[in-house]
Amino acid sequence: MPDIVGSVRPHQLNSIKTYNDYLICIKNILRTISKKGCHVIEGENLFFAFRWSQHHKTWVLDRGTQLDRDIKGICLNNLNNFYNSQDNIYIAINHILNSVILDDDFLNIAHDINLSKNETKFVLLSYNIETKSISILGTYQFCENKKRKGIFNKDNKKAILIDNTNNLFSNITLNKSQLLKFNNISYLDLFVKFKNILKSIKVEYKIKGSSQVKTFPIVEDLHKSLNKNVSLHLNKKISDKISFEKDLSENEKGRISTYFLNKTLYDFMQDNLAISGQIIIYDDISLNTINISDYYTLEEKEVKEKTSFSYLPGVF
Repeated sequence: MPDIVGSVRPHQLNSIKTYNDYLICIKNILRTISKKGCHVIEGENLFFAFRWSQHHKTWVLDRGTQLDRDIKGICLNNLNNFYNSQDNIYIAINHILNSVILDDDFLNIAHDINLSKNETKFVLLSYNIETKSISILGTYQFCENKKRKGIFNKDNKKAILIDNTNNLFSNITLNKSQLLKFNNISYLDLFVKFKNILKSIKVEYKIKGSSQVKTFPIVEDLHKSLNKNVSLHLNKKISDKISFEKDLSENEKGRISTYFLNKTLYDFMQDNLAISGQIIIYDDISLNTINISDYYTLEEKEVKEKTSFSYLPGVF
C-alpha cells in the first residue's frame, strides 16, 4: 500500500497502546468488512493519486511525495522527463492517463465532485503490473503540510477519505476494484476465532550450545507491550530449529510477537475472505486507511535493521 494516504497497519494506530486496544480495533475492522466490505488488491501494484493540476492545466498523476515532480503532477507531456519508457511505472502512468482521458463517464464524475476545481482532492488508483488493470480505491483530500495545500489536520495525516467510491464509481468500466465481505459468518464469531488463534501461538527457540528448548506465548508478551516500530520485512525463512548466541531480550520478544500478530491477521483474513492479496479498509473511528498485507508488497521500502538474530523462530 502506498504512502500517498499514509496507510498504517492496525497495531500502528495512535490510539492503540495495549493488546486489548488492538483487539477492540480488530473487532471494529471485522464489523466494517462485514457491513461495508473492503478493497482487495491482488498481485504487484503501483499506486497513484489522480487529480487536476493548476500548473499543467490538465489531469495528472501524483505519487504523494514532496518532490516538485509530484506537487506539480506527472502528465503525458512531461512523463519522459522522469521515467524510462521501459520502466513499469512509466508504462503504468501512460496507460492510466490514456485510459482515463478516454473515459467520459469517469471524467464526468471527476467534474461532478469538483476534482477539476480543487487540486488537493484526488482519486486513489492502483495499477496491477501483470494484468494492467486499474482499481479505484476512494476519493481523498490531501492534508496541508509545508509544501502542499490541503485541509488542516492536527494529527499530521497525509490525506483524509472523502468517499470510498463503492457507489460513486461502481459502474465505471475501467474500475476493476474488488469489494469483498465475509460470507455466512458473523463478525463476532470471527473475532472469537481470531482471539483463540492468537492465544494458541507459541514461539519456540534454543540457546546456542544448549539442548534446552524455550518458548513464550505471543499474547503474554503482547500484554506487556506492542512494538509499533517492528520491521515487517523480517519475514524471511521461518525455521523450527533456531538457536541464538544468548537468550532473547524483552525487546526482541516484543518485535517477534508483533511480527506474528500481523502475520496471523493477514493469514486469517486470506482464509476467511478466500482471497490472496492486500486488504485495504478505511477506519471511520481513527480516520486512517488501514493496510493488511503479506509484507512483500511492491510499494513498501525495504527496512534493514541490525538485530541479534538472523531468522525468526518457528510457531508451534
